[in-house]
Amino acid sequence: MLREGIPPLPKELKHSDSVPISYWKSDLGGAVHSIFFTEDSEGVFCPADVTFQYGRSEDGWHPINTNLFWNANRTDAIGDPNFMRLQPHNVIETSCRYLEDQPKPGRLAIVMSGFHAPEVAEIWLVQGGRIDKRPASGHFGSWTFRTESFARLRVEAHDAAGVLLGVADEPHPLLLLQ
Repeated sequence: MLREGIPPLPKELKHSDSVPISYWKSDLGGAVHSIFFTEDSEGVFCPADVTFQYGRSEDGWHPINTNLFWNANRTDAIGDPNFMRLQPHNVIETSCRYLEDQPKPGRLAIVMSGFHAPEVAEIWLVQGGRIDKRPASGHFGSWTFRTESFARLRVEAHDAAGVLLGVADEPHPLLLLQ
């Protein structure tokens, strides 16, 4: 998948499915944002999301063993424009974060994933005077990014004309001090 991009969504999502919904890749590694369903204590299935990390070597892609954090407090129905959104009043929101202030070689410092409104056409990672622009092509308005640098950043949502629509929060308050 990291070679060819995310596959199309299945025609029907089942509670047993785990579906990749966005990704970010570079020469050193990648991240894949996925959704799955979890069953609560009352037998109700709720969608949840998690982001997996991958390293890259001469042998190809390999999973990076990290702590996984997933979010499951969603109740919207598939097909609803706000499916998977916890904050539909915001144009862009963060869902999953991974931070490592002193990453080992080949490891990622920051991985973030989240969701955006339908009018968002591009996601920009702004960090250290560098801007990396990517099309907003994830399923259900999903976005993902990764960076090797543990430094202050912004994740921006832009429309098709390049107009800034919103900004995702900084990944950690301590980064504001750098």
